[in-house]
Amino acid sequence: MGLRFRRWVRLAHGLEPDLSASGPGLTLEGGPPPPDLGTGIRLDLEPDGRITLYDEAGLPLSQLETTRVRREYGAALREWLALLCERWNRENNEIVNPHHSTPDPASKLELALQPFDEPPPDPYIPPEPTLLDLSWPPQRKRYEEEVATGKRAYEEELWRWRRRRSEHEAREEQRRRDLEIGRYGDRVIMESFLVKHLEGLDWPVETNLAFEISLDTTTLFLDLSAPGLDLVPARQASPARRGLRVLYSELSEAQVRRRYATYLHGLLFRLVGETFIALPGVEKITASVLLDRPAEIAPGVTIGSDPVFLVSAQVEREGWMRIDFDHLEELDLVAVFQRFELRRKLTKHGVFTPIEPFGPVEIGGLFDPRALLPR
Repeated sequence: MGLRFRRWVRLAHGLEPDLSASGPGLTLEGGPPPPDLGTGIRLDLEPDGRITLYDEAGLPLSQLETTRVRREYGAALREWLALLCERWNRENNEIVNPHHSTPDPASKLELALQPFDEPPPDPYIPPEPTLLDLSWPPQRKRYEEEVATGKRAYEEELWRWRRRRSEHEAREEQRRRDLEIGRYGDRVIMESFLVKHLEGLDWPVETNLAFEISLDTTTLFLDLSAPGLDLVPARQASPARRGLRVLYSELSEAQVRRRYATYLHGLLFRLVGETFIALPGVEKITASVLLDRPAEIAPGVTIGSDPVFLVSAQVEREGWMRIDFDHLEELDLVAVFQRFELRRKLTKHGVFTPIEPFGPVEIGGLFDPRALLPR
């Protein structure tokens, strides 16, 4: 692995990308429900985009019956296919644009308190008195003592439960105050909180990052391991103009390269934004994107087994605050990073060339050299 720092975080994936032009296509799972086609008739969407109709026994409908269903329900099916394609294209677009979920640095991160999960004790329900309990004085006295004992036991347990709840809430409130203060300058708290915050994010593709906080806690260094070009969605879906099926169109090489460049910068943008909001005491982030395994970075351009860095930027909070976070979808990410100190070799055709990233050594005494992994 080419990550340079000892503090590691594994980012878990949420959405699954369409891996390639020949990879998986549309599925019915999680999409808009198909139209009702009558009793016992169901449909399936084949990998090539065709719709197959089945009867109650799971057997394909006859040609005559299929023609009838298509004639009667054709408009509803076409509308459903359009919604299905729209959802699929939108999810692939979200994968390519992870920066759309970047929080506004002016917003405040709410520190969630852990709830007190222990349920309260069950209320005491006295037993139904028997006729003897009500009519014979010695037995009635014993019954009343039993009820009183049961009520006292419940009230004592309820009091202990309320005390445990109060102690828990006090501990959580103290933890919240410690975090609020510690996130501004306590390296141990800052590291622990950032790990927990990043691990709670949905990430487009599972990957690793490593980071280190400077000795004065104002600067953070991080390396992000990114996937190659093969994990960028490379086609779009649309309903056929004639017939009931989905058509897949393969993107051009230039479109795929531009998507990949947007994707890498989007990963870096989201990570910088999440770090700034998690650690309000950090004023500068030195962030780098690397490929640490053989990977294609442009059609026909593949790196070898040695790790290489493609983008490295030094982002200051003051400049970050000037970005328009109300219109993230309109940002040109390749241009946005030019506002900061940047190392990147990217042609107008979207082809990356490996670069030498910014390193902690260049920052001088701010960095603890023991945190740097040997190269």
